[in-house]
Amino acid sequence: MLVSGIHQTPRPMAGFWLAMVSAILMALPGPLAGQDQPFSLKVDVSLVSVDVVAYDSKGDSVPNLTKEDFLVLEDGEPQEIQHLETTEAPYNTLLLFDVSGSTNSQSRFMLNAANRFLASLRMQDQVAIASFDTDVTKLLDWRTRLGASQQVVLPFKDRGTNVYSALEWAVRELDKISGRKGVIVLTDGFDQRIGSPRFVSNEEREFDRVLKAVEKSRSPFYFVALDLPGLPASRIDEIRGRLEGLAKHSGGRVLYPRTIQDIATLYEGIARQLGASYSIAYASNHPAQDGTFRRIEVRSKRRDLRLSQSREGYYANGGQPQQPPATSSAILAPVLITPIARALLSSPDKNEWRFSWEDVAGATKYQITINAPDSGTPFLEAETRGARYVVNNKSSLAGRSLKGWTWRVRAHGADGSWGPWSEVRPFDVFQ
Repeated sequence: MLVSGIHQTPRPMAGFWLAMVSAILMALPGPLAGQDQPFSLKVDVSLVSVDVVAYDSKGDSVPNLTKEDFLVLEDGEPQEIQHLETTEAPYNTLLLFDVSGSTNSQSRFMLNAANRFLASLRMQDQVAIASFDTDVTKLLDWRTRLGASQQVVLPFKDRGTNVYSALEWAVRELDKISGRKGVIVLTDGFDQRIGSPRFVSNEEREFDRVLKAVEKSRSPFYFVALDLPGLPASRIDEIRGRLEGLAKHSGGRVLYPRTIQDIATLYEGIARQLGASYSIAYASNHPAQDGTFRRIEVRSKRRDLRLSQSREGYYANGGQPQQPPATSSAILAPVLITPIARALLSSPDKNEWRFSWEDVAGATKYQITINAPDSGTPFLEAETRGARYVVNNKSSLAGRSLKGWTWRVRAHGADGSWGPWSEVRPFDVFQ
């Protein structure tokens, strides 16, 4: 099917986008017409899923493994694997491109990235493509590489960005299909509403809502992060930290191209990883839907293999924490979100440090401790009611070591006792 033209004189950048998307999709064959679709089996929603890639000593992915080759632990307890989809099972990938005004200068590299990804697809895999600015436009519905060619035209509109809305749309789109699935988002993460006072006051609430939706989808979200020229370092850290939080809790990753030319290579690498992954599903030994965070660890029973798993854990009840029973006084360790491990933060006398973590069910308050690498006493120790804390310290860090800072958090329960500390997460500082 050919879709032609825009009924207005295109801007120079608009013409580029028309040519770009046409070139991307001319290479992608259309769906089979007039053929019955094969039936599929859908894993029960009570099962917990995790994707795993197995590597040998040479770093090559290993096919033809069975569930007997894996051991799954949830909070340290062995789990029985109910279902395993091999590397040969189809993978469904949604490509989501940020085409807002803030990405114009880097948009031409999306062409090569998309082509490299499509060229890496296997015959059984499916792909869908969409773009977003203030709204989402679906360019291509789910299809394989089989069938006739199709040309799609993208009318470029130099508008702002609603990143959170686009991610929620992606979650709904994934709900329409079964089987293995994931999303790759090319974006700078900048939301056009950032300058609005109303958005700033609601940003944390919006991010928490999207984070829970992405977590509930149980599908990996990969972000290829474009540069953010002209923004303060503190704002860049915050935007990057939110992308890292979304990726971590979905089982995906944030990839930072060293140069703009590296984008295509990153897309090709993601395609290879998705194609080489095993999807494991198990029924938890602890089925209570109490909103707690459950840690997942997948091990290989073969000593010669190294595993890479898509996510560290999940929230029972789909990321919707609930209050524990009145008889329970156990308070869990908080799960840290931002800044990510080994983040680089500017000195707090120049820009704020923003720390965030997941709410703990039953917590009445939190304690955060920040430690400098060259001192036996904490740099900061404070309590807060919410699951975030902002450091705006006007004193300079001159003379202090800038590498090896750490932070951790613990929650306080209604019974008056403190729960266990979270992980100790490192970060570095630059002046």
